Amino acid sequence: MVEHIEEKCKVCGLGVIEHDFAICDICGWEADDLQNDKPDYIGGANEMSLNQYKQFWKDCKDKILQYEGVKVFYAIEMAREYYEKHFKKRNEAYYRSQDPLFDEKEKMIEENCLKQRIELLKKIEKEKNEKTEEEIRYEEENASKGLNL
Repeated sequence: MVEHIEEKCKVCGLGVIEHDFAICDICGWEADDLQNDKPDYIGGANEMSLNQYKQFWKDCKDKILQYEGVKVFYAIEMAREYYEKHFKKRNEAYYRSQDPLFDEKEKMIEENCLKQRIELLKKIEKEKNEKTEEEIRYEEENASKGLNL
């Protein structure tokens, strides 16, 4: 059960976190008790540690706050780019030191994601090409009236 809390975001101090694993609507940080207790912990709900995300916020907050659209989506996208540029190699090196099968697991995850994307695209394409029962019934009714659609 998710306990209802209401506190300011630990990263930006602007958004309100209503429960564990809530995402700040300003900076995109996902609240995580483990990372709150261990701010250098890599993993959990976020790719970056709490301290890494605070560094991201410090470097990018002006740009995020000036953004006119939905800030959380913009912040999350910027955080991904920032992570790739500043922390990904370091974090992956740490994971490798902790788990000798890390690369193998990452490859499996990547392959599974690719398979899921392909299946989803096939499903979307199939749905585009299939007529709904309502469309078929409409066409039949109009055909019986002598209308060509």
